[in-house]
Amino acid sequence: MKKALSIILCVLMCTTFIFAQDAEAEADAAANSQTGEHSLWINFSAAYYPSFATSSGTENAAGTSWSNLNGFYRGVEGALGFWYEYKLNTPGNNALTAGNNVKFQEGFEIRGPVDIKGTGKIIYTPIAFLNFTGGIEVATGWDLPGLARGQGIINRTSTPTFSKADYATLPMFMNFYVKPYIEALFQFDVAALISDENSAKDWLHIVLQASYQVNFSAMTGVADGTPWLWENGGDKFNGWGYDSYITFGYMFPDKVPVISLVGVQLEFDGYYYDVTGGQYTAWNPTFVEFCINPTVVLAFDKHNNLAIQCRIKNARAFATADETFTGTCVGQQYFFDRFALSYTYTF
Repeated sequence: MKKALSIILCVLMCTTFIFAQDAEAEADAAANSQTGEHSLWINFSAAYYPSFATSSGTENAAGTSWSNLNGFYRGVEGALGFWYEYKLNTPGNNALTAGNNVKFQEGFEIRGPVDIKGTGKIIYTPIAFLNFTGGIEVATGWDLPGLARGQGIINRTSTPTFSKADYATLPMFMNFYVKPYIEALFQFDVAALISDENSAKDWLHIVLQASYQVNFSAMTGVADGTPWLWENGGDKFNGWGYDSYITFGYMFPDKVPVISLVGVQLEFDGYYYDVTGGQYTAWNPTFVEFCINPTVVLAFDKHNNLAIQCRIKNARAFATADETFTGTCVGQQYFFDRFALSYTYTF
């Protein structure tokens, strides 16, 4: 399902640094560290995918090309998520440690709608510009006949499309998608360098957020080296991989109505090694998937916000029209992947 929803959620987590320096702020932090804080929010996301024309990758020596849009519709998707967070503030009352915390988050999502997913994670912020996360995602899927496929085994060695012979459904609640991970995130706000007495500080929230995640994704009951499909997207294998996000943005001061953030996010992900077990080496198992995601976040009030995002991404380019695991990857091609909206209501 292209990771559109996870990208939007990541953008919504962009934040600036809060410097608690007066006695009242310190007292509040101390109280919160004793009692903890509870948060609950609902998120609804939807994405639209236009059709595009793939190419053989023979346009130039590097095998790189741009794929033109060739149709109005390729697909749509949606997700509804329910999230709970419990936050404990950690001790500290200076500019770097005030307000730092440990967060415990749990989420339940209906996605596609071809699967249900549960998420649990712990986020530790020991210092204002850095946090660490450990978490796990567990999900199971189903097919919508003629529309979408949730989870299955792929035997795509002879045709570039999923014919009945190429795909075997994995039954719901018998096979599970599992993804444990650890992640480090660095964040920085230029305004943190500006004195509070400077009246321009509110207009200088130029933010950078960069994360790197190490994960192990697998489909239970599927042998290593066997390709499998998840959320209507194939080309997946059991194995160790990574995800990295870099976000550059500008956060508007509260006095500016509605518009909260404008920015662009870069995403990189892939496998560390040949997860096919040497079966499809020419397919380039360690190919780095790259996305460019322009983003706007609208905050209507303290309860309601809307993220708007479009995505340009790359894909393997092949030496021939055989765009299967047995094909030879000679480079990459870029195309407009999707337009997405994500609405969040915080209680």
